[in-house]
Amino acid sequence: MRHARLMFLVLFSLLAIGAAASTTASAVRFVENRCVEKTILSQGRHWETFTECQLQTTRDNLGRWQHNTALGAVAGTSAESELSGTIGEAEVIVKCKADTFTGELEEGGASKGKVIFEKCSVGNKKETFTKCEVPNIEFKFKDQLVGSPIEDEFKPASGTTFVEITIKGTSCIIKGTYPVTGTQICKLPSGETFKVDHTIECTPAGSKLEFNKHPGATFKGSETVELTAQPEWAVE
Repeated sequence: MRHARLMFLVLFSLLAIGAAASTTASAVRFVENRCVEKTILSQGRHWETFTECQLQTTRDNLGRWQHNTALGAVAGTSAESELSGTIGEAEVIVKCKADTFTGELEEGGASKGKVIFEKCSVGNKKETFTKCEVPNIEFKFKDQLVGSPIEDEFKPASGTTFVEITIKGTSCIIKGTYPVTGTQICKLPSGETFKVDHTIECTPAGSKLEFNKHPGATFKGSETVELTAQPEWAVE
């Protein structure tokens, strides 16, 4: 009987931890720097008065004042980004000098969008394969704010494939089309600060990707994103 009670307590603890983790994840959302009074409280921070909400002072989770949810179109650009993977036995690096990023912020810290990587090339750590060409790389994604500190998890818009990368060239020895699958977690280093634009930083540490069905592919790059309506916004 004592053993059964112990097992019950362990199971209960695991369920409680899981519920807490789920609550934390679902409480993460995009907000704008505008205080509104809600008759029905939604997730996030709450204040007793409008002034306290504006100043973000003493917080009372029973108060009705809170930051308004940030929804709507976003756009962004980046500098150079890199995708490292394997073709056959050889490591290859696809570099793109710029991209255009468009998306839509949704309820509950979710969003969706499209990226077009431009001015791309392929090579390895020593050289660029000048006989190979990489046309613009375009794909759709969905993402969700997760964790504490807050991060952004990117997934394919549907299915398991982010994108198929085409490498061309009559004399290119690695020409072909290669799928990229998996997920990528990126950081928002100033996510909780109200700003017009935010940086999304992606590093190999957040990569759970496969390139051409080979595990261990990694991505690195940073994106500067803003709401097209231009208000200051943050994550909470």
